[in-house]
Amino acid sequence: MDNFFHWCNYINAYIFWHTSFLKGDGKEIPLWTWCILAVSIMINIISIIINILVFMKKGNKPQFPIIKTDMIYEKLRTELYFENRRDIKCFREVRFKVLCEKMEHIRKQFTWTGDGYIGTFMEPNFEDKYLIDSGSIRKCPPQIYDVIFKEPKKKGDYVHYRVRTEVFDEGEVMLPFLSQHISGPAKKMELVVSVPKGMIKNVRFVEYADSAGKMVIGEPIPVESKSVGNLDVYEFEKKKPELLHKYKLEWEFDK
Repeated sequence: MDNFFHWCNYINAYIFWHTSFLKGDGKEIPLWTWCILAVSIMINIISIIINILVFMKKGNKPQFPIIKTDMIYEKLRTELYFENRRDIKCFREVRFKVLCEKMEHIRKQFTWTGDGYIGTFMEPNFEDKYLIDSGSIRKCPPQIYDVIFKEPKKKGDYVHYRVRTEVFDEGEVMLPFLSQHISGPAKKMELVVSVPKGMIKNVRFVEYADSAGKMVIGEPIPVESKSVGNLDVYEFEKKKPELLHKYKLEWEFDK
């Protein structure tokens, strides 16, 4: 293909030189030269069309680097549970398949925007298989903790655990949203906010194309509550969430 374009350039250069030379001598340009010129114009048109087709075939398909991952998430579920405006718990349930040869622990992090963090604990039903490494816990944002497997996992094994994070917000300064950043391939993600009746309003689900939560995709989706005892429960499920996107439940406190 490159040789074809080179020959087009050679022909154009020859015709330009030849016709300029003849005009300079005041001679009439012969018919055969006009024929070559017409052929050259046709060749140039064809080359332009070919270039456009090549661009459409290759240029519109950007090549993204392959992202290696050690796991694929079957389920990511995060629930923010308000006992009242100040006492709050966050439950995170995670289930994933191990893709690497060996895995002994995973590090998780989140950011609490309220004014107090108590700690993160493994839920009782999972304490026989997993534990929270107390030495890894960081209480300043972003909060960090390590989940340690009591038995190392190998490729093809499944990991399933549920943790409880206890926080508080005495000054009522927390930002009114619950978010999940998709750091690895996932099949399903769930966001849940459970509050005493009438505490929040205008709940909506929003998708962002960046981890900073600046580039909104589409329109926010209103989320209706369902009544569970004395609670309003807002829940949104997203199947096959996009890698590296951030998903949020946002709301307003009804003061």
